[in-house]
Amino acid sequence: MGQRSPRAEESSQGAAAPAGRSRGGGRVTAAQIRGRTANPMRRAIYRIVARIPYGQVATYGQVATLAGYPGRARQVGYALAGMPEDLDLPWHRVINAQGKVSPRTHCLWHEFQYELLEREGIVFEDNRIDLARYRWDPTRRRSPG
Repeated sequence: MGQRSPRAEESSQGAAAPAGRSRGGGRVTAAQIRGRTANPMRRAIYRIVARIPYGQVATYGQVATLAGYPGRARQVGYALAGMPEDLDLPWHRVINAQGKVSPRTHCLWHEFQYELLEREGIVFEDNRIDLARYRWDPTRRRSPG
């Protein structure tokens, strides 16, 4: 197994989500998203993030393009950072174009993101995810098993 996050090793057994953030990955309806934000770009971004399957990832740019806002990867980051706390989206499945978890300033969310992705079976090699293996392709149905 390759080198992982430089964070200290912690037990992931029973680890709770940090205050104010869910574990992500719950089923969210379009009506729930519509009721949480009036911003049409954010609604489109949240709808795409809600579709990213367990065990797969999407890049900020990929989410922006699929949401109808190509070239607006940074806006995806802003939308996820400002996501309503009660909106249970799999935010942790969105990574940067290099296949890395983007570090956050003034908090340790990126460490929690590593943990959530690893729990889903995603492997890091030198702090990077193999996008050829784990990138979500919404046009292709995932085969079982």
